Amino acid sequence: NDVYCSASRYGSFNETLLGKAINYAVERNGFIKNLWQKEEEYKYLFDNNPNPLLTWDVSTLRFMMANKAAVDFYGWSAEEFIKRKVTDLFDGEELADSKGSLVERLQTDTYINNKKQVKGNNQNCVVDLVLKDAVLNGVSSRIMLVNDITERQKANDFFDYAKIGPITAIVNHILSAADAAWVISTYNNK
Repeated sequence: NDVYCSASRYGSFNETLLGKAINYAVERNGFIKNLWQKEEEYKYLFDNNPNPLLTWDVSTLRFMMANKAAVDFYGWSAEEFIKRKVTDLFDGEELADSKGSLVERLQTDTYINNKKQVKGNNQNCVVDLVLKDAVLNGVSSRIMLVNDITERQKANDFFDYAKIGPITAIVNHILSAADAAWVISTYNNK
């Protein structure tokens, strides 16, 4: 049952070309094995990242994947995320962003800061977003890392008020005193 190749049937036999073809096949198999290994490493990093990470399809805006941190942060299961769109994370105010359409920015920007989102339990939060283009399973998509800055924003708001609040109180006191003086002087002049 040996197979013999006839030179007349297949043309001339070139050992160098055959060696190159075998070498190419071996290298290609090694390359493919490395790609699968890298894919598993990236999947591990995605799933186990302590920050919420989400991916969505650019054309439909539907989520494709959510890591455990995103599930914990937003309060939706991974299956619930798949049924949602990225726009479901934002309230109506944020969708009408003053710097242009938030949907456009989600599709093009690499960093979006200070955005209000709504979690699964209707609790509001403020986040910074880091975004990157990707291709997952042949689908053009985006990866979004979510950084919760809610507490930082509350502290900033408090300190902003602390800076302005006393000044506002003094100005209000002066204006109240001026109003009172005006009322008294107007009453006395009658």
